[in-house]
Amino acid sequence: MIMRKETKENLTDEISIGIPKETLEALVKVAKKKDLPLKALLKFYVGQGLRNDLSQEEITELALKRLKSRKGSQASSEVDLAA
Repeated sequence: MIMRKETKENLTDEISIGIPKETLEALVKVAKKKDLPLKALLKFYVGQGLRNDLSQEEITELALKRLKSRKGSQASSEVDLAA
């Protein structure tokens, strides 16, 4: 299931996925260890996986799209692809 919502920062899609219980328990444990909300950890892992799988050109293109989609924010040389 995909739900779309618009925030101040950008358009986001929310998804629902099934994760094996043991995997979820491990994710919760890692999130607590890193003092992060589970959602932030998952977004970090997705971003990290994308950076590993995409070419540098595709990463740059994605980063530029994210910068352009952020309303009211100032462009900067640092881009958080996991957020």
